Amino acid sequence: MCVILDKEEDKEEENKLSAEKMNMKVWMVLTTIWVWWAAIVGPVAWVCSSSLSMTGGGRNNLSYDRVEFHVTDCTRKSYSAFIESLRTHLTGGTNVYDIPLMRAPDPSGSQELLLVRIFDWDNLPITLVVNLTNAYVIAYQARNRYYLLHDTPDNPQLYGSNPHRLSFIGSYGALQNVAGENRENINLGITELAQAIYTLFYWTPYASVESSVARSLIVLIQMVSEAARFRTIEQRVRRNIIQADRYESFRPGAGMLNLETSWQSLSDAVQESNQGVFTTPVRLQTTDHDTIDIEDADTARTICGLALLLFSCGPRRQSQALFLSPRDFSALSASLDLNVRSMLDIVNDDTCVLSEPTVHISGRDGYCMDVKGGHYNDGDPIILWPCGNQVNQLWTFKTDGTIQSKGKCLTAYGYSAGTYVMIYDCSSAVTEATRWTLYNGTLVNRPSGLAIGAESGNSGTTLTMQINVNASKQGWLASNDTRPFLTPIAGLDDLCMQRNGEEDVGLAACDDNNSNQKWYLYPDGSIRPLTNPSYCITCQSHDEGSKIMLLSCNFGGASQRWIFTSQGTIYNLHDGFVMDVKDSDPSLQLIIIWHSTGKPNQIWFTSF
Repeated sequence: MCVILDKEEDKEEENKLSAEKMNMKVWMVLTTIWVWWAAIVGPVAWVCSSSLSMTGGGRNNLSYDRVEFHVTDCTRKSYSAFIESLRTHLTGGTNVYDIPLMRAPDPSGSQELLLVRIFDWDNLPITLVVNLTNAYVIAYQARNRYYLLHDTPDNPQLYGSNPHRLSFIGSYGALQNVAGENRENINLGITELAQAIYTLFYWTPYASVESSVARSLIVLIQMVSEAARFRTIEQRVRRNIIQADRYESFRPGAGMLNLETSWQSLSDAVQESNQGVFTTPVRLQTTDHDTIDIEDADTARTICGLALLLFSCGPRRQSQALFLSPRDFSALSASLDLNVRSMLDIVNDDTCVLSEPTVHISGRDGYCMDVKGGHYNDGDPIILWPCGNQVNQLWTFKTDGTIQSKGKCLTAYGYSAGTYVMIYDCSSAVTEATRWTLYNGTLVNRPSGLAIGAESGNSGTTLTMQINVNASKQGWLASNDTRPFLTPIAGLDDLCMQRNGEEDVGLAACDDNNSNQKWYLYPDGSIRPLTNPSYCITCQSHDEGSKIMLLSCNFGGASQRWIFTSQGTIYNLHDGFVMDVKDSDPSLQLIIIWHSTGKPNQIWFTSF
């Protein structure tokens, strides 16, 4: 099956810069980045494209990109390939904190569309018309006729001269009202997907009520659009694909339902954040009915599985660091002499609102950054301390690059490794010593490039300036929800990562009652087993092919710090390798680090 790609996302662009001149600049920048990126990452896969013939009065030479999916013989692999192809079409080509950003809406009001053709058991197709700026389903085609949601704009070139306009819009409230059922009571799964296709294929406005159409669209939207927006929803579908001819049904739980209605809030929060830190938390409910506040872009990507951002506003000039290792970050800065945000300002002047969030900063072993004693004398050290509600653990990320507590600045005592970190009056401190960048969980002093770290995981440890190696002792999370997040981690063939004995890590069939398959995601970037949180997932060395094992977290090194990427990999910032099921053979019970290939044996899912 051939999948296709092209086009992008949502929000008004004002003050467009003069076309020819700016396009030339943008393409020069993009070309430079492309060459640089290809040198680091390697070649990318090409995909094919095709046009769709129009019927029912539509223009035959009009073409749209199209993605196809066949329910027959559906596997986890084929379903995920379908969802990934959708994401590729839907992204606007820009990432914000490693999360792909969708296109801004065309100021002229015209819609960019993607045609998603899905076939049921008998190879009967329907075609969903998807808005490329927001992934909304706005119409569908069945048996050469288009059926439009009530608020879908006319488009005779695509829909022809005789489309049928449905009486309802595409919101969940409207769909549920017409269907006569809330979506938590509607089964999902591959069988249900096939039934929805069959229903829409044969439905006619002359002999049937609209309830079956609304119900079918609820199934399709969740299994297509929502799965593209959230990797956790994609995983929920995958779990119920047992094999090519065996599928189970499920109903969406509280976590999935909450994500579906929080996509815009999460998208807005990421884009309007200050260095990835949200001004206002997005409060969500997990499947276990636990409440969690999402307060930063890393958590939205890691825990929620946020895979696409609805366009909200253009990026600010304030630096947003690339998702790179220090080596690669330096190489890009040197070769391009610009940062991602300044490059994007060339293209988009509809800038995001500046924010100054106040949060805890938690790090090694889950302890918080704390002004020692809470006295705030100039020169008082910053220490690790158990997280609490005290004011001396609250830090405000200011728009000038300072991080302040009670109006005083987080300050480096000096620019050499080993000097301590202190609180100091902002007006009298050396300006450069108070300027910080938070990227990938590392707090870096801008002039020196040194990172804040905790040499020991003990309470009371004084924080120091360190050479940045992306160690877990240098990992930080800016969020008022400082609790480690507990989750299973599913990988190849939807097997779960499992602790085997004292030090070994392997894969086994997922079992919700198996405590050896539950993992804490700590603020310092470490991954720890529920059964012994003093041990951390560790790569034996930084050589390609090195084994993943469990070792004491007391080390606090770069081999114990991991980031979950929006592509689904678990990435080591120091060496640039990802976790890999060796030889794609789970029976070996061996996970290693390897260069990223994008293959299924390197894709992992958390659960929300």
